Amino acid sequence: MAKNTKPEERTELLARIKELRDAGNSISRTAQIMKITRGTVQRWINAEQPDRVVKKMEPYVSIDEKTEIVVKWAELIASGESRSKAAQSVGYPTMMLNRWLMSEPSLRVEFQTSVGKTQNNYGGRKSFEQILAEVRAGRPVWRDGARFKIQMVDAALMRYELDGANVWRCKGFATLSGTDVLARDWMVIE
Repeated sequence: MAKNTKPEERTELLARIKELRDAGNSISRTAQIMKITRGTVQRWINAEQPDRVVKKMEPYVSIDEKTEIVVKWAELIASGESRSKAAQSVGYPTMMLNRWLMSEPSLRVEFQTSVGKTQNNYGGRKSFEQILAEVRAGRPVWRDGARFKIQMVDAALMRYELDGANVWRCKGFATLSGTDVLARDWMVIE
């Protein structure tokens, strides 16, 4: 029905679609009522709205650029600006900056260091080099938010992972990637 419609029929169908949408029906429900595919209804609606706002994709920003931006943002916040005003100053929306902080533990550390909220105590985040003393003492350590921990057991470095029931299971000798060794988000598990 939808493929070979004449312009007059299409105008009538669009009017009916508009009525159904104005009545609160979803695009899928409108397509069911009209006995047209959902894709066709969506395409026709989009064709009728040429000036609609198109959501922009997030630009690619390297980790070095992100670090520089987050540090500037944190310094502005530390100087007394609100998060949103500081975000405007660096040229990125607050939501995007918060998403970066949530996805990159190293950025969280940089942010907290710049804002002045670092924890230099027993439970703070540390580099792998700093945390080695704790590992040698037999304390279990993990990366912030990871589902694995490492611990020295009988002079062997062992890896433990959380299973579905939140129970630590030994997975054998620990092997660490370069990312793990270079990370600065290691913490002692108390």
